[in-house]
Amino acid sequence: MGKEKRGYLEIENLSKNFYQKNSLSKALNNITMSIERGDVFGIIGPSGAGKSTLLRSVAAIERPSDGKIFLEDVDITALPEKELRHFRKNIGVIFQHFNLLSSRTALENVMFPLEIHKLCASLRKAKALEMLELVGLSHKKDCYPAFLSGGEKQRVGIARALVTNPKILLCDEATSALDPVSTRQILKLLKEINTKLSLTIFLITHDMEVIRQICTRVAVLEKGNIVEMGLVQHVFADPKHPITKNLIQKIDHEIPAHFLKKKEPGKLLLRLSFMGKKADSPIISQMIKTFDVDANILLGWIDSLQTATVGTLVLELSGKEDVLPKALQFLKENTSHCEIIE
Repeated sequence: MGKEKRGYLEIENLSKNFYQKNSLSKALNNITMSIERGDVFGIIGPSGAGKSTLLRSVAAIERPSDGKIFLEDVDITALPEKELRHFRKNIGVIFQHFNLLSSRTALENVMFPLEIHKLCASLRKAKALEMLELVGLSHKKDCYPAFLSGGEKQRVGIARALVTNPKILLCDEATSALDPVSTRQILKLLKEINTKLSLTIFLITHDMEVIRQICTRVAVLEKGNIVEMGLVQHVFADPKHPITKNLIQKIDHEIPAHFLKKKEPGKLLLRLSFMGKKADSPIISQMIKTFDVDANILLGWIDSLQTATVGTLVLELSGKEDVLPKALQFLKENTSHCEIIE
């Protein structure tokens, strides 16, 4: 049997332990995931889930306690420090708070990584100007960070991360310090860069809206463990873990509190999701005719994802108590996701 081919970025059984006051804390616990070239892969979870530790491990800033990380079949975790310093040019990082040098212009900030790698001055400037052009900021090349908006600062950060021609771009909560308009603009820019350069993007966020707008695949972390992982449309259409359900529910369409009233006999409050062929059939009308029940649609929305569209309905199902379980089973069999909302 031949050895199974690894993904472009492969994380195998990764763990990270910290010791505080003689007690062991596991920031990451046996994380395994495979990311293909050109993916926009999102990591989401609540505070303390281990997102930042995972990104710092992939960036070769943290050494894991156990496990391996491969980028194009190079084991990052096995590289000696001298080789690792050289290898880091293959990994671009965008930071939450920009991390720009206040005493340098936008152009000089973008040139800085090339100084570290001792590229000659003329090539440094040419490459930095090319990257500022790519992010739409060449007209601000002589501006200092104090005279740039938050969105412009992050564009400089993106240009700086790209100037060494990295194999992968890591985004550390890259939009959480920005206003909603700037957030949309930066996410659009990242998607354009991903498409134009076929650049693999690995990002962490606490906001499911970011996952919805840009990612192709997602992993949900809780307390250092992966609790759910897959294509974004599948996770949105059929979330399995309570944390995932809670994160999705908070995107612009949280269920109003007055819908969550005390459960009445003969009534069920349901959330249904539809994707693909299941969105083309008149499921609700079929159920009403077949089981003699009533369905009151309370709320509905459509999530336009990178690779699919997912429709969601919140409805109140009412009927005789001996018929409701049959109608519920019908919905479970004929929708992408069906759950009772407590």
